[in-house]
Amino acid sequence: MTAGGNLMTYTIYEDAARTRIWGDGTVGTVVSAMTGTGAPQTLTAFGSIGAGQAPGIGLYTDTVTVAVVF
Repeated sequence: MTAGGNLMTYTIYEDAARTRIWGDGTVGTVVSAMTGTGAPQTLTAFGSIGAGQAPGIGLYTDTVTVAVVF
């Protein structure tokens, strides 16, 4: 995430306990699998900012791209 010239690293997880890293199945990450019903589906993700960071005050933003295969 960035705010101006400031950067914060983070990880997105599949579970609230933050034990399953959401990803593409490589390097210790998991792929979420759902069974569709024809109705809208919701997938909740949980984030965690890496330890030891002391960024400046600001509004930090990022873009996360998700591929949905059906």
